[in-house]
Amino acid sequence: MPIESEPQAISVVVPLFNEERTIDSLFASLVVQTLRPREVIFVDAGSTDRTAGILEAFRAPFPLRILRRGRLNPGEARNEGTREASTDWVAFADGGTELVPSWLFELERSARTTGADVVFGTHDPTCDTFFRRCAALAYVPARGSQGIRGPFVGSMAIRRGVFWKVGGFPEYRAAEDLIFLENLARTDARVAYAPNALALWQTAPSADTTFRRFLAYSEANLWAGRARFWHLGVARQYAVVGSVAFAFAVAGQAALAGVVVLTWMAARTLRAGLAKRGSFPFDTLGPGYLSGAAGVLVIIDAATACGALRWAWKRISSRSRGDRG
Repeated sequence: MPIESEPQAISVVVPLFNEERTIDSLFASLVVQTLRPREVIFVDAGSTDRTAGILEAFRAPFPLRILRRGRLNPGEARNEGTREASTDWVAFADGGTELVPSWLFELERSARTTGADVVFGTHDPTCDTFFRRCAALAYVPARGSQGIRGPFVGSMAIRRGVFWKVGGFPEYRAAEDLIFLENLARTDARVAYAPNALALWQTAPSADTTFRRFLAYSEANLWAGRARFWHLGVARQYAVVGSVAFAFAVAGQAALAGVVVLTWMAARTLRAGLAKRGSFPFDTLGPGYLSGAAGVLVIIDAATACGALRWAWKRISSRSRGDRG
């Protein structure tokens, strides 16, 4: 395919659910894009806060479209926005992010100069508080060889034809992006990267919001049939470490049992600190951040277990109701 020399028209699709606290900053970052989008399509996925009203008040130098489709999961909302787009290319942004001014320009330039069908930008986590820096160390990936933190659908541009060839996003609450990317990899779509197409992503700001977020992710991943990619790995680690610690405790070596657990947790966080050194604007090997990241990992592990229990209870309850019927 010949490389196009003129900028390509791109629609930006943004799924939203209860983003009244973040939508202003996202919209402000869209307005100052150095490459003007052909249109921005906000898909309000059943918000129960002030999101819809805030959207109605927005004014921009490009067409704004607001789609209200009732309660949808993120992937379903992206599908709806893509279906309504008027251009051959769509770019996805997410609520809870801010886009650097050159975001869309970088995505479009990479697509145009490489002849790609899909372009992935990247994201950086907000690191404005101690907790968020610890969270970044705990679960945000480092930048890889392409200069991005792994494919991120919240900073991506794709030809609509390729999008529908992949089948769009599945309906799951979480893991829909991973399933989409796996399906994309099975096609012959040409992929390019734009490491300067940066979305600033707000991680959960506190322990309780982190727990709630990963509780929902955990349950949704199980409904999506993704246990082997997350839950089984966590369970194996706890099974091994727990067995060793239990053996020491039974042998009357409670102190050694505690050492085993602490050593394992220290190894997890130290490995993360080494792997992500230079990826964030703070010292990832700082003792305070390593300790804080360990605490965040414990919160995530607890949320993972609780999400699995909630999934199991709903599954059993559903089968029981079916048996009674």
